[in-house]
Amino acid sequence: MTIDPAPKAKIPTGETDLRALLSELEAASVKMPAGLVSRAVDTILALAGERDQADRRAGASEREKAAMEERERRANAWLLGAKEAAGYDSNVSFDRVWEETLVKARLMDSSPRMRSS
Repeated sequence: MTIDPAPKAKIPTGETDLRALLSELEAASVKMPAGLVSRAVDTILALAGERDQADRRAGASEREKAAMEERERRANAWLLGAKEAAGYDSNVSFDRVWEETLVKARLMDSSPRMRSS
């Protein structure tokens, strides 16, 4: 059995992994050139901040997407209800329903009986 003397570094995925990485880095700092550890720690902390900001933006995007999907669902339900109320099948395009509704409205507006009322 052989043991790999230089195991591959695991990419930190969470806050606890970053803390462990920082602790490991601080423990190894005795053997490192001056300033290298502080630059590495600063870089790790900056990356953690960027990750946290990206997580917040992703969460906001997910909430906005859910809100847009809900608005679309409500609009589609309204269109379906309007078609059914007008006596149209759900497979009929709402554009056709609207066009026919406008034609009927224009006919009613131009009807002599409606104008004399």
